[in-house]
Amino acid sequence: MAHYQWLKTGQNTASRIAAFEPLANVAPAAPRPTLKRIAFGIVLVSVLFWGGLAGALYSATYNLSYPGATYVAGQTLFKHTANLTIRRDVSYRSNEEFNKLYHYYSVGFQLGTERYGQSRCILLARTSQWLWRIEQNMSVMLCDAPSDRMIFVMRSFTLRYPVWLRDVLQMLL
Repeated sequence: MAHYQWLKTGQNTASRIAAFEPLANVAPAAPRPTLKRIAFGIVLVSVLFWGGLAGALYSATYNLSYPGATYVAGQTLFKHTANLTIRRDVSYRSNEEFNKLYHYYSVGFQLGTERYGQSRCILLARTSQWLWRIEQNMSVMLCDAPSDRMIFVMRSFTLRYPVWLRDVLQMLL
């Protein structure tokens, strides 16, 4: 009954406040350390996943040159409607032998044998799934010129949206 003294009538205000003094000295409860660790873990995994994906896409898109080849021109295109696409077009010149260039792109990028050949140019190309809904397209055209070799490389990654999301994006844009 000592806990309920503040309910009794006839007591002065000072005695009522004194009944709450032990409660006033209690520190507020800190958030549970387990929840902080879980939240930190979720943030860390998210940052590592998206950072790793961005790094892999950057590396796959920009590391297309033959070692020692001279950069001529290039561009990167981003398209977000219909499907998200990142495309890199680059051209190079090289004095290396044609067979070495062919082997480097055919084996190194797993493009296989030539798809098409005409005159002094051949085309190596491949389309494949790269993760869940990401499609990779890559083509390399090697041309044998009198003084050197020309290399034209195109690589694109396309995120295939689900049909419902594609419809929503087309309505909004």
